[in-house]
Amino acid sequence: MELGDYLDVLYGRRWVILLTFCLAILAATAITLATTPIYVATASIRVSPPIIGTVDYAEMLYLDRVINTQIKILTSSPVMDTVASRLDIPRSGLEQKIKVEAVRNTELIKIVAEDPNPDTAQGIASTLATLALGQNQHPVGSTSVQETLAEQLDNILKQLMNAREVAATTRTPITGTEAFSTQGSNVRALEETYAMLLREYEQSRVRETIRANSTSIVEPARVSPVPIKPNVQQNIALGGILGFLAGIGIAFLAEGLDKAIRTVDHLEHQLGVSVLGAIPRFRPKLRLKFWNNGQVPQIVMRNPAERQAAEYFRVLRARLRTPHSDKPWKTLLFTSANPGEGKSTIAANLAVVSALAKQKVLLVDADFSRPSVHKAFGLTNFKGLSQALLREHPASSFLKSTETEGLMVLTSGPPPSNPDALLDSARVRDVLTELAQAFDMILVDGPPVLAVADVSLIASLFDGVVVVTEYNRTSSKALREIVAQMQGVGANVVGTVLNGFRPTGAASYYDCRQRQATSPGKDGR
Repeated sequence: MELGDYLDVLYGRRWVILLTFCLAILAATAITLATTPIYVATASIRVSPPIIGTVDYAEMLYLDRVINTQIKILTSSPVMDTVASRLDIPRSGLEQKIKVEAVRNTELIKIVAEDPNPDTAQGIASTLATLALGQNQHPVGSTSVQETLAEQLDNILKQLMNAREVAATTRTPITGTEAFSTQGSNVRALEETYAMLLREYEQSRVRETIRANSTSIVEPARVSPVPIKPNVQQNIALGGILGFLAGIGIAFLAEGLDKAIRTVDHLEHQLGVSVLGAIPRFRPKLRLKFWNNGQVPQIVMRNPAERQAAEYFRVLRARLRTPHSDKPWKTLLFTSANPGEGKSTIAANLAVVSALAKQKVLLVDADFSRPSVHKAFGLTNFKGLSQALLREHPASSFLKSTETEGLMVLTSGPPPSNPDALLDSARVRDVLTELAQAFDMILVDGPPVLAVADVSLIASLFDGVVVVTEYNRTSSKALREIVAQMQGVGANVVGTVLNGFRPTGAASYYDCRQRQATSPGKDGR
């Protein structure tokens, strides 16, 4: 397929694409509106452990470890329990609502909390930020160094007081002097230990103070004024894009599965059928559309507004007048695969344009199941072909004149009880022989091939059979069946007419006209 072929598919299936696009947008909108809105609250804290002197690589790694440790602590189970307890919210699923991450190349930690309730989201983020400050002073489940040193100081002080009391009660005998000296050594040792612990205690107080000041809240918890989920505009846009792409996919899939005829190239190259003409879709008259269910052939030659459509029929007439064999086509049978594909309209308008060209033309309605020629010309149908085939009177006695000079019509007549049996080859041959002497061209609007089986029995009696196919309706399979049936009984299928196609401007008109004028016949002549 070339680029033009792809564009033709997209244009021909534009309603499928548009419908899929609209349905996708509606579905995305419905799902978005049905989704519970989620609010987000964010807070930022700064973690900067005390670093004295020049910052080296080891100290930078230490800072990363401190930040990562803080993140692990804030997302730990004890902290989650504390948050749930303080805010009185369900503990289950709390981890999925919280995201704690380090801001790259900074000392910041960002806390993000999501919840359908904006107040709850803000409370979670604020509580975590507050707990982050307390972790540096007294981590959950641990005892600080300062508290440990204070306990040791109390114990050493008690031992020192006892040792001093013992030393004061020791007297001067020789043995007593030695004992007093020993107790004095114990007192001095306890005093040194106490002094050392006191220095450690004071240093720990300084470190704890520095550490407490190393973590601070940079940005208090703030909640978004509007929900971040669902994103209405983004979801609708994404739904529209997916719907558009899905529509294109469905269009090409339908094109691959659909075997309906839509182009002249399809008829000529893929099916090997000569195209006699292509008739565009024209506007039916309002009264025909509503009063007669749109089944009355419209004579476009009488409608000044359809000049371009009338020109297509002139091209079709010129194509049929081109000699394709030693014997000119005088009697032509028009048929189609199924009812309603436009064979009656094609036959009626071709009869009018031929009569306007000063030919003596007879239009015969042989479709007993759905006769329509008499409606197109405003004639009665009390008498006609059915009575001529029953040999009640000569066929010439049932002819009716029309407003177009040189055009006569033989209507179908009263519907017979058995239309198939009435189309006997011998009777039809006699009628054609009788009428052929008085007219230059006889055009017969026959029944559809796939609807009436006996039409193939009389097809060989005509100089040529014209198969009418309808744009985007007649299938390739149906056309092959018609050609096979006609060739099986020895009928001469002179070609097909594509009815109801959609031209796209003057270029397509001249292109089609040139194609019709140069297209070879069935036998290549």
